Amino acid sequence: MMKKLISLLVIFALILTLAAGCTGKAPAAVPDDDDDEPSSSAGSGKPGFWGGKNDDDADSGDTPSSPADSGSAPAPADPSGTESSGVSVPADGGSDEIEPSADDGFYHVSSVEEFIQAIGPGAGIIVEKGTYNISEFLADYPNARDRDQWNEEHEFVRIQQQYDGPEIVITGVDWLYIEGATGDSAEVEFIVEPRYATVFTFEDCDNLELFSLKLGHTEAGDCSGDVIYLEDCRNVTMTDMDLYGCGCYGVSAYDSKDIYIYDSHIHDCSFGPFNFSGCRGDLFFDNCVLDGSATGGDYWESDSADLCFFDCTFGQNESYYWSYYSDMARFDNCTFADNSEWADYEYEYEGDGDGQYDWESPEWDFDKMSAVKADNTYLDNTYWMSYMMVDPADGSTTYFPLYDEAAGDYKDIQMMLYDDGTGWFRDWDGPRDITWTLEDDGIVAITDGDCVYRATIYTQEEGDAYYLWIMMDYMDD
Repeated sequence: MMKKLISLLVIFALILTLAAGCTGKAPAAVPDDDDDEPSSSAGSGKPGFWGGKNDDDADSGDTPSSPADSGSAPAPADPSGTESSGVSVPADGGSDEIEPSADDGFYHVSSVEEFIQAIGPGAGIIVEKGTYNISEFLADYPNARDRDQWNEEHEFVRIQQQYDGPEIVITGVDWLYIEGATGDSAEVEFIVEPRYATVFTFEDCDNLELFSLKLGHTEAGDCSGDVIYLEDCRNVTMTDMDLYGCGCYGVSAYDSKDIYIYDSHIHDCSFGPFNFSGCRGDLFFDNCVLDGSATGGDYWESDSADLCFFDCTFGQNESYYWSYYSDMARFDNCTFADNSEWADYEYEYEGDGDGQYDWESPEWDFDKMSAVKADNTYLDNTYWMSYMMVDPADGSTTYFPLYDEAAGDYKDIQMMLYDDGTGWFRDWDGPRDITWTLEDDGIVAITDGDCVYRATIYTQEEGDAYYLWIMMDYMDD
């Protein structure tokens, strides 16, 4: 193991200002080509089951023109019925054990079992008012033999075991529509109990639509599972959704294309409201509220994807996050929290071909820094972002984020410290849970599995602001 010294710069919670009358600062919106305000595109249809978009080119490599080019998100269609949408419900979905309604062609379900039975290609599912505990249903399949038998008998839904319990995975289902019966997301709720389980996982699903549902875990706290996870999915629309933590992310998507989220609330997640990695096409939020989560989310920027926010409202941590990464997304008519003033903090590509970024401001100046005894005032509920890495063997310094040529992506290190002594740590090996304590000498002890890192807190004064740094030993092979 090579021992490296990491300095982690907090950029979200602990920039303390001395100036009076500080005002909030919102990320600058990416300018419209024509400077028009976003306008409704109602009547143009939207991707998915109710909009009638032809998705034959989903895997052809041809990317249709993005609604971002017009300065607005595609308008959500009316989910009230097939006549208003101009689309009929395909008849090839669902299960032989329950039958769709003769009146409207939908499967009307009132239990987890009926819900799972109804899932299949082309199925339209209306979920009646109530709370649906998926974990209670899965308790009937306590061992691997029972789960394997279930999976052999069910083509489109499998049971997958996580560290502390099972979850369901919906796979290979195209044109699936799921709607809460009352049209109010507060009245139709799906929950899971295990911390590592995801509420809804979709794999290889095209033209998926979710309407008026509330999803989350049974208890608040730290989770390692997401609320919704998408893998290899295309043309996904969510409208009037309430996605709440402790899930790691409200919506996590990998290798997926064209995700549209309307009129939804994503909040109180352990890591952030969303995580998009390896995604393509449109990644749109329209009239959504993102608040109460640890950060603003994770987005692995790609030339083949457009992340856009239209008429969205961001909470305090989310606003902090996007103040530093506003160039990665488009913001039209969005509202940000009135946070304390923060520094002009950004990085720009050096252009010397080494793939590294240079974090210009604030500058690390050890001569201006003072070590301080750590206490909870400095550390409780703080989010930290890596700044630079020093190899004490030769003094070489590397600035974050690092560019990994093999992966074609950027890497950094992030850390969250909660006021109950828990937290999480993320590097290129992924996220993991940590604990932390304050020692008598003012050093912070951070426990990551079998490793204990010792960290020192420093302050640095720059004009009217004080910056807080953590310098810690970090083991990296």
